[in-house]
Amino acid sequence: MNLISKIKGHKVQIILEEVELKHSSAFQFLASENAKENLIAEIERLDKDIELSQTLQLMKFNLDDILQIIRSSPNPETSEQKMMKQFELKAEQVHFFLELELSEVTSISFGMVTETLVMQQSLYQTMLNDYFTD
Repeated sequence: MNLISKIKGHKVQIILEEVELKHSSAFQFLASENAKENLIAEIERLDKDIELSQTLQLMKFNLDDILQIIRSSPNPETSEQKMMKQFELKAEQVHFFLELELSEVTSISFGMVTETLVMQQSLYQTMLNDYFTD
């Protein structure tokens, strides 16, 4: 499950509880036949989730500017292009942000989500280094 599916309709407490559940079952990766590949795939997925969470935090911090861009643009495509240019964002990041409800944007602590994802990624990287050194 990635960050996008976790954020949609959830509060940060639920997101963190899900991450903690994954964290506590991390050693299941080591028992599987494809443990190394699973850890690598999970670390890569977490890279994407961390990037998205950091982007959402940036956009939340600049919410007034983003709302001004939306209000002043003649259509959604123009506002998306302006946001991408002004904040150096990818199209999929802007689309995801615009799909969120304003209450979700303002209530979720993306900084806390990012910290938790980084800790989880660090654990998986440590496991990869400790158990699968060449």
